[in-house]
Amino acid sequence: MSTPNISIETLEDRVRNLQKVVLSQQNLEGAPDAQVCDSLLDVNKKLNDATAKHAVIQQVWKKLDQLESYLDVEYLAKIQSSVDEMKADVVLARADQLTVTASRLEEISKHQDALNDSSLKGIPEHSSKLEPLIQVHIEQEQDQLELNERVNELLTVYNSVVSSISQQFIEWDNQVTQCELAVREKNAIAIE
Repeated sequence: MSTPNISIETLEDRVRNLQKVVLSQQNLEGAPDAQVCDSLLDVNKKLNDATAKHAVIQQVWKKLDQLESYLDVEYLAKIQSSVDEMKADVVLARADQLTVTASRLEEISKHQDALNDSSLKGIPEHSSKLEPLIQVHIEQEQDQLELNERVNELLTVYNSVVSSISQQFIEWDNQVTQCELAVREKNAIAIE
């Protein structure tokens, strides 16, 4: 065989394979003369009818080039690099906060042994034992408030008693002073 015949046979094989892919097996058997071009024209007509009926499809057709550009490997690589740059910018913008958080985490890790201490593991068990003590403490606090009020009342009464006694002594002191002055005056008149 010559080279052109091999090329034609190869081309015919490719067309047959394309027909098998595009046309279903039933179409191939029912219409052996069916051509791929006829099927493609039929599909094209159906697409044009659907496009005419639906505005959304028209918009998609108009933006098909743009959509294809979004699927391009170079565009995806560009987007990925810009995403990586944005991530780096976010990390750099939060550098101070990350440093503070890291130092806090280091401090927590230093004190982790204290948190894992065996004495802390019994806290739930001891909490149940503390419940009655908490109730006793609340009752004692109420008793202390009542006692405090009673002491305040007694101090008020004591202060009023001391105040009235002090006023009585001041009054008696004034009367004694007046009596002494009267006695001195009498003695001074009698001496003269």
